[in-house]
Amino acid sequence: MNAFDCFLINMVCILLPLLIYQVYKMHCHNLEKNEEELILYVMLTSSLYLLLKYGHFTETGIYQFAFVNLPILIAYYFRQKGFALLMSIFVAIYEAWNYPSFLFAGILTTIIYFVLYIWLEKKYQGQKMIQLFLIITMFVFTVSIASTYQEKPIVQLPQILLAMILLYGSTEGIIWIIQKGDDVLDLNAILKELEKEKVLRASLFQITHEIKNPIAVCKGYLDMMDLATDQKKMEYIPIIKNEINRTLVLMDDFLDYTKIKITPEIMDITLLLEELLRELKPLLKEKKVETKIVLSKDEIDILGDYNRLKQVFVNVLKNAMEARAPHRKMKLEITMKKSKNKVTITVKDNGIGMSKETLNRCGEMFYTTKTNGTGIGVSLANTIIERHNGTIQYQSEEGHGTTVTIQLPTA
Repeated sequence: MNAFDCFLINMVCILLPLLIYQVYKMHCHNLEKNEEELILYVMLTSSLYLLLKYGHFTETGIYQFAFVNLPILIAYYFRQKGFALLMSIFVAIYEAWNYPSFLFAGILTTIIYFVLYIWLEKKYQGQKMIQLFLIITMFVFTVSIASTYQEKPIVQLPQILLAMILLYGSTEGIIWIIQKGDDVLDLNAILKELEKEKVLRASLFQITHEIKNPIAVCKGYLDMMDLATDQKKMEYIPIIKNEINRTLVLMDDFLDYTKIKITPEIMDITLLLEELLRELKPLLKEKKVETKIVLSKDEIDILGDYNRLKQVFVNVLKNAMEARAPHRKMKLEITMKKSKNKVTITVKDNGIGMSKETLNRCGEMFYTTKTNGTGIGVSLANTIIERHNGTIQYQSEEGHGTTVTIQLPTA
């Protein structure tokens, strides 16, 4: 086996565990410091073991001594001086056992590496400290190896210098690979922060859009209260209170913008729709909407978040009323059907409908055909239904209305 093949095998033995370490860090993202250090210790030990077990070296032991110093220097690069010292002691004992002439070199490098690192750590920081440490350790390595050949050190000088160059070049190369891996991790962290900002902006639009719904309901009832009787006013007040509470729930979403929280409880979906339609009845009457409502006479229990699902149905009904076709009496049909493991709620209107392009983009974030729309409401409704392990589908024909079908699993 030629020298180049030997070099490649030795580098693979060292690099393979370290690359696994970098990949694991990328996969697990935020590792605890203790966990990260433990994995690093295992990987450096694995590099040393593979090198001693499967590495290829010359009979003189010079190149082996150079390569087994690599994991030690990498440990110092990671600022694990205690673990690096333990590895140095082990390598010194191993080399002295197999190559007795290297006993002095092993002891000398072990002591000087550690003392040098402690001294440089106090005087310098960052990359400058690491570079100085590597340069001085190369000199120490050369002197310690040369000292093992007391009779004819000049004869071995070319091999010693080549071993020093290999050690320095390999160390710099491995550190460069590690730094590039860290750069990828840093870039990934930055992209995550940008994604959080994107979610924040989306949530801002979302909260603005959704708060308009209960405010519009409250405004509608407050406008009607001027002309309403005392009895009617008493009916309107609880509805206004409920809408204000729903607004507060939406504000909580804004504070916890990273995701929409679903708090599932056993609830009666029939009761939810009955209460919602009772609240909207005055508005439907005012807008002269002809309604056909077919709900189940029995309780239909589902595992759901009452306020979130109410949010969805308010959005669907609001969109249906806003899609009113001019010069046509508005009709709204709401039906419910229970099958074995699911309940299906259908909301059908005879409004202006949607074109094929609009239908295909329905639910796309920020896409809207309304003048003052934000394109958030439908996307939010879809997300809430998905979090309930349900489905929501849209069927529409331009000029003939839209049908929204929501399916939810029963409890």
